[in-house]
Amino acid sequence: MRQEEPPVMVKRAIIIFVLMGAMLPAGAVIVEKVIAGVPAYNWYHGCGPTALASVFGYWDQHGMPNLFNTSGSALFLTANVQDQISSPAHNAKYDPSPDVASLPTPPMTSVADFLGTSVNQDYGSSALGTVPSAIIGYAASRGYQVNASNMRYNQAAFNWEAFTGEIDAGRPMLLGVDSDGNRSLDHFVAAFGYSVHDDGSAWYACYNTWHEDETVDWYRFQDVGQPFGIWTGTYILPVGLPPAPVPGDANGDGKVNFADYLVLESTFGSKVTPGSGADFDMNGIIDFADYLTLESAFGTGNIVPEPATLFLLTLGGIALFRRR
Repeated sequence: MRQEEPPVMVKRAIIIFVLMGAMLPAGAVIVEKVIAGVPAYNWYHGCGPTALASVFGYWDQHGMPNLFNTSGSALFLTANVQDQISSPAHNAKYDPSPDVASLPTPPMTSVADFLGTSVNQDYGSSALGTVPSAIIGYAASRGYQVNASNMRYNQAAFNWEAFTGEIDAGRPMLLGVDSDGNRSLDHFVAAFGYSVHDDGSAWYACYNTWHEDETVDWYRFQDVGQPFGIWTGTYILPVGLPPAPVPGDANGDGKVNFADYLVLESTFGSKVTPGSGADFDMNGIIDFADYLTLESAFGTGNIVPEPATLFLLTLGGIALFRRR
């Protein structure tokens, strides 16, 4: 008796999944979560204000649109937000060493003003102790209420579980790190993701402030004494904002289901306003990365997908892959 061959699409699905499994490297990622839409900025008059600007840039797109003087895709360019990172008046007075005593104290208009960056200290330096009040003060100057606090690494208030909990809740953090592994705090980064590898190692996703493109920098989640080991984590908690958007929710109904796939499929390949519709990674294009976000979130929002629906979603993703 002649055996029926499986449909062509199913065969292609099997082949792709087998090949993907064969290509997994040693130490492969088995869990990964990255908050989409966090802008990367080039180092501008200090790592502290630059890293905090990435966090503020995220919240500017999620309920706090007055944090910066620009919006949309323009928000992702350092040149468009540099005066809010460190104002020209701040730079003129505090960049030189010693500070220029003849210049007036600049108004409190930029993140660097609130951090006291370069004030009576090395150019670009910011004191860790000023970070929470600077976050609260800058947000208040733009009309928002934010809570912030520093916590030392590997204490009960800041460990792996606490960090991943913040990322899962859609809240980027500021990390004080030991960039050269000499057991001292010497850098700040904006952290917005995590991963676990099959060897058990834990990693955090950040921007190291030395590039403007949104390429994620990954470092081991560990104590100081190792490159980019963690000294402190700073919690940043906006007050009174609506719930964060659900990743994969293309139609805005708070659920991730097949209706969202239909939105993605109908706009696949289109250029859109960053963050709108099915543009979950906010790059302005509906592409396969957006499909992967939808696939990983499918069934959230109190929806339990039927197996047949999941199978259709898988086939749909392969069809999109072929179109790409």
